Amino acid sequence: MTGPLPIFNSTEKMRACLELADMVAEAGIDHIPCAQAPDLFFPEIENVKFSAQSSVRMAVNACKKACPLIVECGSYALKYREEHGVWGGMSAVDRKRILKGAKQR
Repeated sequence: MTGPLPIFNSTEKMRACLELADMVAEAGIDHIPCAQAPDLFFPEIENVKFSAQSSVRMAVNACKKACPLIVECGSYALKYREEHGVWGGMSAVDRKRILKGAKQR
C-alpha cells in the first residue's frame, strides 16, 4: 500500500459524501448492492492482497446490474480519487486507468 486511507480533509468532499449518502437513503438501502454486502465492495485494507479478483468482479457486476446510483457513485469516486473499494461499477484498477487516460489527454 502507498499510505494510509485518505481522510475527509475538505468541506467539499464531505458535502459530496453526504449528498451521496442522502441519495442512498432516498433510493432505499435494500436497493444498493454495496449496502447489502459491504465487505465485498470495501474489503479490509490488510486483506486486499488476499481478496480474489473474482470477488472484485462479483462486486463490479452486482453494481452494474442493480445499483440505481452507479453514475453518481462513480463520478464521486473519480472526482475525489477514491483509492479503495468498488465504486460506481469500477474497481480501484479501473478508476486508475480512467484517471491515467484523462491525464494523458
